Amino acid sequence: MKIFTLPLVYGRNVLLLLLLMALALSFGFTQVAAQDGGKVQVLGGRIEPRSIHYYTLPDLKQGQTVYLYVAGTSGNFDPFAGLFGPEVDSVTLENDFIGELERAVAGGADPLVVSAQLADEYFLTWDDDSGAGYDAALKYTIPADGDYQLALVSSLQQYTFGDYRLTVGLDAPQVLSGKAEPTGDVIALFDPKASHVGAAVQKITGALTVDKPQTVFFLNDIRAGDTLTLFTEALSGTLKPVIYLRDYGGKVLRASNFAGTSAAAGAEYTFDSDARGYSIKLEACCEDARTAGSYRLLVGINAPEVLTGEAEPAGAAIIKEPIEVQ
Repeated sequence: MKIFTLPLVYGRNVLLLLLLMALALSFGFTQVAAQDGGKVQVLGGRIEPRSIHYYTLPDLKQGQTVYLYVAGTSGNFDPFAGLFGPEVDSVTLENDFIGELERAVAGGADPLVVSAQLADEYFLTWDDDSGAGYDAALKYTIPADGDYQLALVSSLQQYTFGDYRLTVGLDAPQVLSGKAEPTGDVIALFDPKASHVGAAVQKITGALTVDKPQTVFFLNDIRAGDTLTLFTEALSGTLKPVIYLRDYGGKVLRASNFAGTSAAAGAEYTFDSDARGYSIKLEACCEDARTAGSYRLLVGINAPEVLTGEAEPAGAAIIKEPIEVQ
């Protein structure tokens, strides 16, 4: 049997060629891996109607690219995501951005047009529906070193809520697929204080008349252990307001100023189980001699300052919309 062998020099050339091919393939794979690299963090949470969740992205560097993807995973949550810099804080955002939006819509403006205009003014970049379905997805190249903030809003146009999955990436374009896996890095930090998690205050103004002496406000679902606080006061006229908290069957759980001896009323109630279908009834006292006038109503969840009448609106909506009047 004959055994064929390559000349020594030729054999070395073949080996060298194979080595170069292996290096080239290795370099190619390295390039692909680099393109899919970067840092990725995946977070989750639950957001209530008309709420804003804030995340801090600390110590970002000029030239880094931030990638975000927000997907609702339960309920009907339709996320809106906006990135803003250190020149804007959460208080300014809520008072100015959200306040201007609400005033414009109340004045008859198109909410889609106004929200886009205000978002361009207050955010460095923002997105509503660029991901799959109603998911939000965006990327932004950092212009200067510093701390940046992410505002995650429960829709600017409608009443949505639910659980969500937030994926944040630095120099990680795969985040925009919505399927990026975490790398173990910490990029974003949730800010529970600015997000008013677990606490909320809502303010409503209106009027009670002789012809329409009462108004009913239906409440969003309330969790076991939460404390509901109510305060109302007359702003004009002869009004002596009476306030009632009622369960799903209309049974009165709390009542204040029933005799109509004051121009203000307050009440507090802690729920020992989850509550659904509860309501607040506001009535002008009294049946034999109706009072009338405008009022201010404060409703709080885990916000005892409401009883002082000095609380400022914050956090998730407590009262369902539309408001029903009886």
